[in-house]
Amino acid sequence: MEVEIAVKDKRIATVVQTGPGGLQPRRRKSNAGRKPDVTPENWLEIGLRELGRKGPGSLRLDALCKKLGITKGSFYWYFSGRADFMSKLLRTWEERETLALIEHVEMLGGTPAEKLRKLFTEANSGRVNFRTEQAIRHWGHSEPAIRDMLHKVDHERIEYLRRQFAALTADSVIVETQATLLYSLIFGEAMIYRREERGRRRQRQDAAFHAVMRMSAAGSDR
Repeated sequence: MEVEIAVKDKRIATVVQTGPGGLQPRRRKSNAGRKPDVTPENWLEIGLRELGRKGPGSLRLDALCKKLGITKGSFYWYFSGRADFMSKLLRTWEERETLALIEHVEMLGGTPAEKLRKLFTEANSGRVNFRTEQAIRHWGHSEPAIRDMLHKVDHERIEYLRRQFAALTADSVIVETQATLLYSLIFGEAMIYRREERGRRRQRQDAAFHAVMRMSAAGSDR
């Protein structure tokens, strides 16, 4: 039987239960190390940020705790262990950099050609964190689980591009080529270091995008 002990008409948090040995405290999950203002999202946010800044080696628990100004107890309050944390970290990355971007483009609406243009513009606007993207792709060389997630994400992204291009031409070869070229163009713009004025960069990006789009018209003429 459980009873609560009242002190000066105020109930205290300790709950006891009766048994053969009398009143004994019932164990509760400790809140030690968990700051009320630190959430699972804070952990995932700092994890993605540090991953982009310094790579996988920055995801040591001690280092992340120091960044957040808390103890390890907070981590284990929200995550069962490193594998659980990494799984949720990658899922968060997928949702932000793939699913949310596609959802945003779909919400804006328009024709398939307009959606492709909007997606290309958004991807080159700084919305996508390519530093974290690079770190995860590099990490995938040595971690099978990371590599599996990259296969999944690349498939989701290219499949979305493929669906838009398929609405513009019935030529499946051209559709596949366009989806691959546009996806490669997005990454190329993010990875290549080039000194140029913003206006010149925009003109070059527009020319490359329209070159890919013109392939649809060529396919329709066949």
